[in-house]
Amino acid sequence: MEKEKISHADVRHWIHECNRYLFLAKVHLDDSSVHPIIDGDPINYIDKLINVSQIDIEEESPIQFLIDVSEKESTAVSPKEIVNFKLDLPTEEISNLRQTFEQISSSGGDDIQLDKIKHAQEILYKLLISVGTAWKSSPI
Repeated sequence: MEKEKISHADVRHWIHECNRYLFLAKVHLDDSSVHPIIDGDPINYIDKLINVSQIDIEEESPIQFLIDVSEKESTAVSPKEIVNFKLDLPTEEISNLRQTFEQISSSGGDDIQLDKIKHAQEILYKLLISVGTAWKSSPI
């Protein structure tokens, strides 16, 4: 079975799309004609982010990261090969993030509180910073 290859750009795209979805949910609270809809499935993006954040580098991972090497083709490496790979998100925050997205998706943004949206955006921001730090630690 071929391993899933994920680039830093993929992860950043998922985070930015999730943030855009949250932004639209926030706007929906003030203007019900705006709906939190994006290209792609925000729950799928969240699930992918959760999978990346829960990689155990001690075990064989079904995921490989694509590392850009200047003027060369990207190189696929396992999380073990990235020094200090760790995404610093507590399980509770990840769970809250997914619940917020499920709530927005199921209600179309009608049954969500502004503070939950803001909290989810803060979690996404932490994830964005953590992803950047993890990728920069690559020895390649």
